[in-house]
Amino acid sequence: RWLPGGLPRQGLDVSQAGMYNLLITDIHGCIASDSLHVSQHLLPLVFAGNDTTIMAGAELQLQHASTTDTTHVEWTSQGSGYYNNNSVAETWYSPSYSDISTGTIELTLNATNQCGTVNDKLILTIQQDTDGITVFPNPTQGIVTFVCTQGRSIQSASITTQAGTVIQSNIPVNGSVFQYDLSMYPPGTFLFHLLTGTITVTKIINKL
Repeated sequence: RWLPGGLPRQGLDVSQAGMYNLLITDIHGCIASDSLHVSQHLLPLVFAGNDTTIMAGAELQLQHASTTDTTHVEWTSQGSGYYNNNSVAETWYSPSYSDISTGTIELTLNATNQCGTVNDKLILTIQQDTDGITVFPNPTQGIVTFVCTQGRSIQSASITTQAGTVIQSNIPVNGSVFQYDLSMYPPGTFLFHLLTGTITVTKIINKL
């Protein structure tokens, strides 16, 4: 018989933590006993971090994320970027070009133990230029990247100096991302003229 609360010759359904004793009587009336301690495990506690904003081209450091009572951790994302390590709470997330174009991504931290899985989410916002093309890094020492937002696409690009000297003209792009390496040029200011449909967007880039 299980005590407390049990009936002779029947098992006992346990719904609370505590100590439970099993009494056994043989045909001669001799009694033996043993005990079992039942502990209650709680669902994990998880905190992904506060909603935040970063500059285009930057990585999000997730140093404030935390979990307790957890046997397994996994980060997931609605975006297409990548985590340095998605199986630890404190990691970093690198947004993709698609993430930068979208501007807002939901990151989710999932924490699991034997009782189930709990998650917490944060909203990552990436700063975008208001003219429909976000550029980074600026200033730059070498490669500069242009990412279209607002559904735009770059047909071609032309590059001039601040004095008007043409560096290159009508570079075919036909896409939403354009990269150019300025490392072979001396420091200065360069103007990138990006044709998007019938509109030309000019971006001023400083080369260090």
